[in-house]
Amino acid sequence: MTGDQAREVSRLLSLFFRGSKRIFHFGWCEGADDQAAFLARTFGYLLVAHPGPGESKRGTIVPNEIQGDEIREPKSYLARNRDIVDESWVVIAAPKDDAELLRSGTWATIRYARKVERPLYIIWPDGTLKYIHRPPSKLKLQKGS
Repeated sequence: MTGDQAREVSRLLSLFFRGSKRIFHFGWCEGADDQAAFLARTFGYLLVAHPGPGESKRGTIVPNEIQGDEIREPKSYLARNRDIVDESWVVIAAPKDDAELLRSGTWATIRYARKVERPLYIIWPDGTLKYIHRPPSKLKLQKGS
């Protein structure tokens, strides 16, 4: 994530479920997943890791069962990302690009969240926030729309 994205993710995480049990589902992968899990941990969220196949891209934030964290069974990246959406009441996405890409796990997850009408926050690389409560159907998402 860019610094602007990390700041906005941090702000959103600080707002959700104040004073109650917080659960954060993440892809347990290096990069943005790892950064987001670290931020969630700093706000006291329980971590639920959804690993992809194999361990080569696994992140460094390791769920701790003593703290109540969980690790799901490894799945393909697409199946894992759908599980994350299905088990979350809201989705936060921080794509590295300013426009939708076809061959991107982040964008596949965003498209799935829109399809199942999950509340969705998209944080663009410059930190701009886009909130979609009821996803528009067949609409190409562009920055600033």
